Amino acid sequence: MARVVCVHGVGQQREAAETLHGVWAPAVCGGVGLADGRLAEAEVRCAFYGDLFRPPGRQLAVGDPLIRAEDLNQFERELLVNEVVGEDTRVLVGHSLGSVVAYEAMSANPGWPVRMLVTLGSPLGIPNLIFDRLEPAPLPAADARPGPRGRWPGKGREWVNVADQGDVVALVKDLRVAFGPGVDCWVVDNGATAHDARPYLTAVETGRAIWKGVDSGSGIGTD
Repeated sequence: MARVVCVHGVGQQREAAETLHGVWAPAVCGGVGLADGRLAEAEVRCAFYGDLFRPPGRQLAVGDPLIRAEDLNQFERELLVNEVVGEDTRVLVGHSLGSVVAYEAMSANPGWPVRMLVTLGSPLGIPNLIFDRLEPAPLPAADARPGPRGRWPGKGREWVNVADQGDVVALVKDLRVAFGPGVDCWVVDNGATAHDARPYLTAVETGRAIWKGVDSGSGIGTD
């Protein structure tokens, strides 16, 4: 099993597990290397499900489709993260809508050895469309805060969120507002490809977070 498991977003219908790994694994290892860590490509695995959205005879649009609330149930039903997360897995990386899947999977599996959640270009903080539909559901507002609070994805775990300033999918850049001060939030510059996974993965901020999860295997317990 892999030490780092990656969950891709939408728009991967024309990929396969092998082609996705061929892009993501070198990028992950490259980002870790820039952060003075060391990770082998064999220690990275992608939870691939793009083929589920490529049925025979269906005409597909070019590029990423818009995020739709109705997509979430299908992602949750069909994506079998349990098949790729094993005893050696320490880091779960989710890009785009894959970050929603990663967050919900970690929340639903407190016994997993995963100690670091890394979300890239994430829409998790978008109200109504994403945030208010999460499982587990956000906690009701308390006297000390103005709105509902998203639940932390398990005790003893850390969470790093990385967003490009121009990434329209990551509409809410600072997830601390929705999930509390424990989320370590970073803004990066992906150039002209603000939402692409590759520049997110090669960012030193992402590499540092992944390496910390792999190297330490422990986190800061946060409710």
